[in-house]
Amino acid sequence: MSTQELALYTPGVGTELQLARKPDEVIAESIEVAKSLKEIVTKTNAIQKIGESEHLKLEAWQTLGNFYGLVGKINRTEFVEFGCVSGFKAYADLVHVASGKIVSSAEAMCLNDEEKWSDRPKYEYHYILKDGSTAKDDPGWNNMQTEPNPKKLGKMRPKRKRVQIGVEKVPMYQLLSMAETRANSKVHSMALRWIVVLAGYAPTPAEEADPAGIGDDDENFGAPEERGLNQQPRKSATAKSVNGNAAPVDQSGQGASKYITQEQINKIWGAGYAANQYHKSLEKNQIEELIHQCGFPRSDKIPADQFERVYRSVYRGEVMEDEPGPEVGAPV
Repeated sequence: MSTQELALYTPGVGTELQLARKPDEVIAESIEVAKSLKEIVTKTNAIQKIGESEHLKLEAWQTLGNFYGLVGKINRTEFVEFGCVSGFKAYADLVHVASGKIVSSAEAMCLNDEEKWSDRPKYEYHYILKDGSTAKDDPGWNNMQTEPNPKKLGKMRPKRKRVQIGVEKVPMYQLLSMAETRANSKVHSMALRWIVVLAGYAPTPAEEADPAGIGDDDENFGAPEERGLNQQPRKSATAKSVNGNAAPVDQSGQGASKYITQEQINKIWGAGYAANQYHKSLEKNQIEELIHQCGFPRSDKIPADQFERVYRSVYRGEVMEDEPGPEVGAPV
């Protein structure tokens, strides 16, 4: 038995929650700030409309932060890989300039499996020929269409049009920049989103809102680190799978795809990467081995009717037969 004496607990300052200021004062001040923010955002158009909601861009969050003497600071960035998906993670702090104290901290990612950050169209300007077709190389003045030259009055110039010639990978430096932007806007929102709501805007920053119009405060569908790796953003039918190949998605509306969908692929990998009651976070080669043991060469070659079995196997960390297991898509 311990020889230390027991002391009687006495409530005092610092041991219980206390109001820092009168609520009425805080609300009145916040409404004033919200009105000023609304005026500035309206003038600068620093919003992105997604569905019926309006989401603030980073510059609007920074404006709000400056009202309170706060500034976002990127601490560090790191290259990350999840299976064959890669990108960058950025870490940020919101700092009170006068005192140097950290008000909030956040992290955010930008990955190359996202629709806007994987492939993008590649364009060239082609000459428009007299028959309406186009040509990359100069076909000669007599064979092309012309138009007035706005920079040289009375002169004509070749008429050209922007033509998509293929697709190209989004440069990695742009993924790094977006990760930093998301971390910066997110660290502001963690401390100030209640003011944004008073101003009539959605609480999720534009940079981390889902393109389909769902944010992290709407149906819990926000940035990757808030959803968990097993709940990925909604993808188009041309989304890339985690192993770098195009995920087979049925677009006919006449039946199920032969293989599992992109969302199901991501759930399988997420079930492995996320620690749960059955295992710690698995390595890439361990997840691949489980998929192989289930009888499939890689995740995008898993038949649609085998998804639940493979998901349960990766979730449990061992090959499972067709028997009841954790609910598919359940939080892990």
